Amino acid sequence: FFLVQIETFEPETLESYELGFKSILFDQSLRLNGAIFFNDYADIQLQQTQCELPFPPFFGGPCLQPGNVGSADVWGIELEAEYAPTDSLLFDASLSTLDFEYQELSSSVAVTLDMITPYTPEMKWSIGGQYTWPMGDLGSFTARIDASYQDDVYGVAINGPTNLIDSYVLSN
Repeated sequence: FFLVQIETFEPETLESYELGFKSILFDQSLRLNGAIFFNDYADIQLQQTQCELPFPPFFGGPCLQPGNVGSADVWGIELEAEYAPTDSLLFDASLSTLDFEYQELSSSVAVTLDMITPYTPEMKWSIGGQYTWPMGDLGSFTARIDASYQDDVYGVAINGPTNLIDSYVLSN
């Protein structure tokens, strides 16, 4: 809103640690993968609602200045499996959990420590199965059924009832 609000800010940083496995078992009929991870998220960039005015130590608005305003820890687990007991039959499933927690935030933002970043579901899963009929030189025909779930998410950084996207299941 004011020329004095035009300021540079630092890049966000993310240190990521992951431990996992990938496996193919039972004469290559089962693929099983898993991982657990931790992310140390620093210098998070969010839109500030209170900016420093040209006469420190005063703050005020209106302000929509981006800035480095906090840090967060992110933990998660991912599992996925695919089982093909025959060349024609296939089952697959996946599960993931995510725990996003702000560790510190500047008072210049409207985001609070109990909020989460947008589009970050705590849990997601999917499950499916399919059968394929070979049709000779014409190719093949495959029938599939599957379902997936996503937990509640928020559409913006300032979590509220008007930007809550409820959990849902999709079936095909």
